Amino acid sequence: MTDRIVPYSRSDAVEIGAERYFTGKPCPYGHVGHRYTSNSRCVRCRAKGKLLMPTDRSIAKERGTTTYFTGQPCHAGHLSERYTRNACCVTCAIEQNRSRYAQRVEVDSGEAARLYGSGLLMREVAEILNTSTWFIGKALESKGVKPRKNGIEATRVSSRPPGHRKTEEEIAAAYQGARYEDVKFIKRLSGALSGAKQKTPRKSVD
Repeated sequence: MTDRIVPYSRSDAVEIGAERYFTGKPCPYGHVGHRYTSNSRCVRCRAKGKLLMPTDRSIAKERGTTTYFTGQPCHAGHLSERYTRNACCVTCAIEQNRSRYAQRVEVDSGEAARLYGSGLLMREVAEILNTSTWFIGKALESKGVKPRKNGIEATRVSSRPPGHRKTEEEIAAAYQGARYEDVKFIKRLSGALSGAKQKTPRKSVD
C-alpha cells in the first residue's frame, strides 16, 4: 500500500492495517482531513494539540503533563509525543505493548485450554491465569460457534474482574452471530468444583 491510498472508512483501515483513513466529513471542529485508525481522532486536531504541548521534558514535569512533544523523530522514526516519566516514544510503547500482548495471549490461550478439563469453573481459570478476561473461543469452536477473531483457538472476551461470572447473554453478545442457545453449555464446560455445594431444589408453592 502506498501513501496515496487511504481507506474511506475505519473498518477498511483496520482490515488493511492502515494508520489513517479519510471519510470526507468534517470533525467537530470543522477540519476535513485524515483520521487516525487507532482512535478515530482528527489528525489536524492532534497536530494543533501538539503545538500546545510542552517541548521539553523538564517543562512537562513542572506542568504535571504526562507527555511532551519535541518535534524530532525517535530512533525508530516516529514523529510522536514522548512520555514525561521516561522520555520514551508513545508510538514505540504502543507497538511494544501490542507485541507483548500477542505473546501473552498465545501462552495464556494454551494454558486456558489445558485447564478446561481440570474440573475448574471459568472464574477459577481466570484467577489462575491472573487475568480479568475469560478464554472461551476453543470451547465455542467445539460447539460449532465461530469466534469473533479467526485463527485464535481461545479468545479473550470482555474485561470484568475474575470474581464476576459472566451471564450467558453477555458471552453471546461478545460474539458475532452467536445465539443464546449456542453458549448455554458454558456453565457445563468443566463441571462444578469438587466439594461444591449442591443447590437445593426450590419448594413448589401450592
